[in-house]
Parts: sequence; structure tokens; C-alpha cells
Amino acid sequence: MTESHHNRRRVLSTRRKTPLRVLFLCICTIIALLLALQFNLIRQTANKYYISELNTTIDQPSNDYQYDAKSSSSPLRRGRHGEVAGGNSKRNNNQKPRVVAIVGKEGEVLPITNAIIPYNLIKISEQDMSDDPPLIDSTWYEPNAAEYLTDKYDLQVCQPMHEWQLQSFPNCNSFHELDLTQLRYITSGTRRSAFELREVVNGRHNPFVYKSGMWNIGINEKRVEMQRVDALVLEKTQSSKFIPDIHGYCSIGILMDYTPGGSLYDYVKGVRLAGGSTLSPINRLRIALHITAGVADLQSIAGSSMPTFYHDDLDWHQYLYVDGIFKLNDFNYAKPIYVKKHNTNEQCTLTKGHMGICKGRSLEEFQAKANYNYTDFSPFRPDTIDIWMMGNLIYTVMTDLYPFEKPFNLNRTETGKKLINGERSETPEHIWNTHDPSYRAMMEALDMCWTYRWDKRPSARYVTDYLFGELQKITGEENPDLRVTLPERDPDQKNTESDYQFFNDGANDC
Repeated sequence: MTESHHNRRRVLSTRRKTPLRVLFLCICTIIALLLALQFNLIRQTANKYYISELNTTIDQPSNDYQYDAKSSSSPLRRGRHGEVAGGNSKRNNNQKPRVVAIVGKEGEVLPITNAIIPYNLIKISEQDMSDDPPLIDSTWYEPNAAEYLTDKYDLQVCQPMHEWQLQSFPNCNSFHELDLTQLRYITSGTRRSAFELREVVNGRHNPFVYKSGMWNIGINEKRVEMQRVDALVLEKTQSSKFIPDIHGYCSIGILMDYTPGGSLYDYVKGVRLAGGSTLSPINRLRIALHITAGVADLQSIAGSSMPTFYHDDLDWHQYLYVDGIFKLNDFNYAKPIYVKKHNTNEQCTLTKGHMGICKGRSLEEFQAKANYNYTDFSPFRPDTIDIWMMGNLIYTVMTDLYPFEKPFNLNRTETGKKLINGERSETPEHIWNTHDPSYRAMMEALDMCWTYRWDKRPSARYVTDYLFGELQKITGEENPDLRVTLPERDPDQKNTESDYQFFNDGANDC
């Protein structure tokens, strides 16, 4: 066979193979494109966190912080490239949330729906992810608690009563040791969510609560400061029987006692839906004692003869039921009480409070409002507004009614006018005319709490000592049992079944 014949066969063979090679290359290209498309879809899904069950996604809210602190160098107060927050910057050093799962009581992974999470779901897109994360330096933890009290006190005249009032005692290693994949969602408040965690000690599962900021609300220094105060108060009141224990604190996270018994609000809601409480008068007296004792322990931290902190947000949600005792909690709105620089035995006074439940405010908060045209208003001692709010809660425990619910349900404006005129919520006749010593003791405590002039209002400790003394007389015991067994709540009651908003004029929609 000639050389030219061999070359021709080689050419023909190559021509036959060329279509096969082209087909093979096409298939490989298609597979590569499909793999790239799939990878891109996975990445987009991870970045956007799209929840198909809801047929919608909600953008992450902006963290354009409103706190004006142009002189500060803290990265938490500044935008991504150093712009002062609230200025022209559109970006902030946000800490973006990452959802692992929500696990039910039996360990099952629950679908993420609005029925389970009471706040909006979010989507996280690529542009939300910072490619220039901030570096942590000393400005992140400079002491700055006093900056958040400039709207409360005149710092030219006033100073902290104690150095520890502006300090914090974090133990962040306790948080780094946690297995956060085991979080079980419990509930959420206005700004924080609570999760259950457990630790195993000698074979026993010990539950505790991990509280942190809600992941759809931006984090700024103000919210970090609120957590600092909450943790500080819990740490300083460890000896109290009427305040929960704290087990850890770091930045916006707190570890504290597990309280499966619900809150005072849960009790009130349950008995109102059931048509009234079956608790005896003496057990109502015990709950009234729980209410006042928690405030008394808060205001007398470290055995001080003068109140050192005030709560500023007392309502039914703030008391948690633990082993028969309602314990005061949620101190993120609490504030230290300052004293005069020239006379450290004299408290500085305030001109406003921060109570969010409109009808639950103290008399002084209504008097301070310009729309009531009250001309005799005078600045008040901070602790005295807590005393008034204690009375609101005692009234509800005693009567099963909210303030100014009967004979007509008054709104916040009508409530303010009544209080300024010296009028009070009506006491039902069966209680007003009773000779039962427990009811009589609670009505006397109400008179103390609702004393019209703040400078004549007795302290929380005085009211507590009075109620405890009356309980001793009634039981004939030197150390009477303070625990209360609550009536069982109807298991069919739904969380949405409540008249709370209606009888409290929209609650905190002030």
C-alpha cells in the first residue's frame, strides 16, 4: 500500500471521528453550564434566604442609627467607611443574622412561619454582606454608659451614686462554649427574643434561657447599653428571692433562669378569659407582696439606704412565675439614680419617665404631658414612679380588672385627666365592703402606692414590710409561706385571645 493511500485513510478516519468529538465536547459544555447554574442558584438561595411557604420575602430593615454622637470614634456609631450614622451613609456595620433552624419540644424541626416567629422573616442579599468588616479596637468597649443619661440628668449638677452603676461584668467565654444549634425558641418581646438551652450535669438536663436582640432589629450602642443595664441589675440582685438569677452576660446576650410558668400577664389573661380568678384573697395578697418585694430589692441594691435603680417600665409582663413566686425581670429600661454633687444624700429629680403602656403610666408622667395643661407639675424622685406603677398591678391582682376599665373603659387621655383630678379606678363593691383582712391589706397598700404627692409616697420597702406584716398576722406564722399555686389555665386558650390591647388603649402604641 502506498504512502499516499495511508495518508488518505488517516484523513478519512479523522473525518469520521470529528463529529463524535464535537458531540462529546457539546455534552461536556452543557453539563458544565448546568452545574454552574445549579451552584449559582444554591448561592442565591443561601444569600436571599427565600422562604417558599410564605410566597414572599421581606428586606432586612436598615440600621441607620439615630443616636447622634459625631465626636465618638466607636465603629458601632459609624457607617461602613467612617461616616457618622444618620448622615449620608447608606451602609452600617450591621451584624447579619444566620438562621439554623427552629426546633420543637420533641426535637422536630419546625417550619418557619408567621405562626411560630412573631416577627417578619428577612432575606439577605449579596450587597448586604460586608466585604470590609470592622476591626475591633478599644473604642468598642470604652465606658460610655453616662452618655445615655444626658436626657435624664443635668450632669453639671448630678453624678452617679456609686461607681458600679455604670459598670458591667461580662463573661463572654460562657457564650462561646454554647451549642447554639440546640436553641429552642420560646417567645419574643418588643426588642428581644428568648430561647431555651440545656446543659447536662451529672446526667441531669438543666434548662436555662438565652436572651438576645431580635434578629430583625438593628443593633446599635443604645441597645447594647440596655442589655448592660439588664445584666448589671440581675448580677447585683443575685441574693433576691424575687428577681431571677443570671448565669452569663456578653454584649447583647444574657443567660438567665428558665421560667416555664409564664408571666403575671399570662395569669391575668387566663383568669379574665375564664371569667375571674379562683385564687383566695390571701393568695392574691401573696402576689401583691411578690410585686412590691421585687421593686424593693431592685431599689435597695447592695443594701443601700437610698434607692440606687428604678425600673421605669413596670407592667404585668415583667413578672415571671418561678416555683410559686412572681419574680421581677426585664431591666433593660431601668436606670441608675443619681445624686447631687454638692449633697450626695439628695437624689436628683426627673421630669419624665419611660413607661410604654399608656394607661399604666404614673401620675407624674401624665402631669408632665403638655396636653393636660397641668400647671403645678414639679420634678419627681425617680423611685416614686415605680411605686405608683406597683399600685396598678396590685389593683389588677386584687380585682381581676385593668385600671379604669369599669364602669367605662377609658382611653389614655381620659385616664390622665382622671388621675390629675385626684380620681382613681373604682374598687368593686364586694371588695370595698369586705372585712376580709387580705383585701383590707391590699386596699391599704393601694392607698400607699397611689398617694397623690410623690414626696409623700412611701418607699417600696415600706409597702413590702407592711404587706408581709399583715400576712404574718393573718397566718399567725413568723415566716409564712410566700408561694402561690396558680389555677390551671385552659389549654385551649390561644395566644391571640386577649383583651389586653382593648382595655389598655392600644397598650404601648403611645
